[in-house]
Amino acid sequence: MGDHDLVLPALEGLGFELGFRRLRLRPGRPTTFGLLPRSSDASERPLPVLALPGNPASTFVTFELFARPLIRALAGLPERAWSRPTRVVELAEPTRGSPRRTHYVRARWTEDGRAAPLSKQLSGALRSIAYADLLLHVPEDRGEVPAGERLSAVILRE
Repeated sequence: MGDHDLVLPALEGLGFELGFRRLRLRPGRPTTFGLLPRSSDASERPLPVLALPGNPASTFVTFELFARPLIRALAGLPERAWSRPTRVVELAEPTRGSPRRTHYVRARWTEDGRAAPLSKQLSGALRSIAYADLLLHVPEDRGEVPAGERLSAVILRE
């Protein structure tokens, strides 16, 4: 949630207990999580609330990383079914990380099975969402990551 978002004040008015408001994540920094009491009865478990950012790529990445696992866990699915598969992949082209943030770079598969970062990694870039086959995990404070290096990736489609 951004600085001018009205969701957090509305939730706080309902007794929302903030877990976190910002993440060191790109895209997806303004993600918010907390617990909302169901009633004044303290014996009832509170409702988890996950508020995703408004920019399309930020929403997409944070849904895959946090909302999908949360929904599946609450649905009672086994832990192995909570998230998409991950594996280590080789970069076909260089990419960049972000200072002080973990970066998830949208990428596509190449014909030889390597990962090629998509151009236009902006938070509002819909094309990079539509064509993304995987999300490359670039650890915090990584600068240039050269072609040929191996990174962990969330697999969206084979």
